[in-house]
Amino acid sequence: MPKVLITTIPFGNPEPKPLKMLEDAEIEYTINPYNRKITEKDLIEIIANYDGLIAGTERISKNVMDIASNLKIIARVGVGTDNVDLNYAKDNNIMVSYTPDAPGPAIAELTIGFMYSLLRSTHTANLLMRRGKWQRSIGRSFSEMTIGIIGAGRVGSKVIELISKIGCSKLLVCDIHHNEILRDQHGFEWATKEKIFTEADIISFHVPLTGDAKGMVKRDQLLSMKKDVLIINTARGGIIDEDDLYEVMKSGHIGGAAIDVFDQEPYEGSLMDIDRCLLTPHIGSASRECRAKMEMEATEEIIRFFQCKELLSPVTETEYLPQKQ
Repeated sequence: MPKVLITTIPFGNPEPKPLKMLEDAEIEYTINPYNRKITEKDLIEIIANYDGLIAGTERISKNVMDIASNLKIIARVGVGTDNVDLNYAKDNNIMVSYTPDAPGPAIAELTIGFMYSLLRSTHTANLLMRRGKWQRSIGRSFSEMTIGIIGAGRVGSKVIELISKIGCSKLLVCDIHHNEILRDQHGFEWATKEKIFTEADIISFHVPLTGDAKGMVKRDQLLSMKKDVLIINTARGGIIDEDDLYEVMKSGHIGGAAIDVFDQEPYEGSLMDIDRCLLTPHIGSASRECRAKMEMEATEEIIRFFQCKELLSPVTETEYLPQKQ
């Protein structure tokens, strides 16, 4: 009987169907015994005897896979695979799959929610009232904003679709692939990152953490932006240099930021001291419907693998890029 370790939590709650599917397929499973985000060290201690892994965002490194001599498949619950040493997995005949389509709508909705919160300063108004201060701020209108979207893939395209329904002054989009059908549908303008940095009132990031994206936004890029720019990152930690963002925001530059993803999670850094920086604990895909769909898809991939069937969402060759160890 195959043995599978489930590291992402919660899992099977509130929708228990994925666990029932594993039981019906006669696959033995263990859910994260730590009941918290698992670390690389934790994983090394418990992974040895498992044949499969249903994974979250924890680091799955060469060191982990060296211990996991029985490991044959990693099914990632989510879209990002930057936490997995894909090249080493490939060299050791470990299949990797993910759930690329499920998170898009939920992350896009959260992104739009962040835009509204930053525009009307609802997050800071809440903090001030709880401190006993009745202080109104003058917000801005969505329809008057120039919005820049960096990355027009599965999530970015959903954000573009929602923005086009709401309406804004101008929509600038940067992506290495120019999807002309998407542009014709929603009437945006292709732009460089530099143009978006200097002209946009709101900038939202939706790119994978490739080598080019790591550290894309540092001090110089932040200072090139409008003083009252609003920045949103629901993609991956590491795209924006967190220390530089803190220093620039502390100086008074940048009107507000909403950050859902961090270089190290759980996050305990200095951005917590900036009230106008809205921070959330990587909740982009944490809607009930999205979570259930991702867990189901990852579970189905595990079952397909152990039933010797073709995977539906294996990580493609383009994902196998050089990774820092």
